[in-house]
Amino acid sequence: MSVIDHQGVAIAYEEAGTGLPIVLVHSFLGSGEIWRAQVPVLAAQHRVINVDLRGHGGSGHLTEPFTLYDAVDDVIVVLDALGIQRAVWCGLSMGGMVALRAAIQHPQRVAGLILMDTDAGAESVWHKVKYRAMGGAVSAFGVRPLLPFVTRLMFGAATRRDNPALVSETRAMMGRNHVPSALKCLAALMRRDSVVGRLHEIDVPALVVVGEEDRMLPPSLSRRIQAELPDARLTTIPDAGHMTPIEQPERVNAAVLAFLATLAHPRPEDAAEPGPAKPAPGRDGYD
Repeated sequence: MSVIDHQGVAIAYEEAGTGLPIVLVHSFLGSGEIWRAQVPVLAAQHRVINVDLRGHGGSGHLTEPFTLYDAVDDVIVVLDALGIQRAVWCGLSMGGMVALRAAIQHPQRVAGLILMDTDAGAESVWHKVKYRAMGGAVSAFGVRPLLPFVTRLMFGAATRRDNPALVSETRAMMGRNHVPSALKCLAALMRRDSVVGRLHEIDVPALVVVGEEDRMLPPSLSRRIQAELPDARLTTIPDAGHMTPIEQPERVNAAVLAFLATLAHPRPEDAAEPGPAKPAPGRDGYD
């Protein structure tokens, strides 16, 4: 992985392919590994930037409180380093929350949105109570004892029944998270603001994807996003819970590729920004 420093925190990312830039933003307790079934498919036609958010994967640990807007800035720093002015932002769960805030705060950096199993609202009171209790348990005992409960929430019944190996593999990935970072990230999620009232400001095309069996952020929340965005389509994925990209990768890939095919071909000057980062020889006009 490549690494760039932002405010003293290492932000790790991987890059593949050429063409329209697409930045992938994973879920809480995840990493860029979540997108392993999407990267090779997307990179066949597009330039894919797969970022590990701070406190996750190959990025540096969280030592200070942060917000989802800080995560937006981390992604933009990566795009700046690569000379990318505008990209399609694709986010799962927390990553979708980051993508929505990017589209509101930095509309000139967003060419389109792919929002998977996410929410535009603030955290509910009931979830805050539950997550504070979980945070206390994590502080005392670490992440691992809670993972069976978390994965039951994250995966649909069909996946838990038919693909237990995937559930076990994901549980192991989540168990590798740095506990203090996980707690600070959980706090950021609990404190997040609602952007429901600002969705009408987003004027780029959007694809909203949700697992039919999502219990963590149920389909009603995705339907609300789709209804409030000016230009959005909704795709419900059967036999999937909260982790649709890994539960039903072929269905997700088909929906994403179909959406990307509808986007207007950007001008080179919209996808590249002159600066210190120079494109390598042989790159196409998007870089």
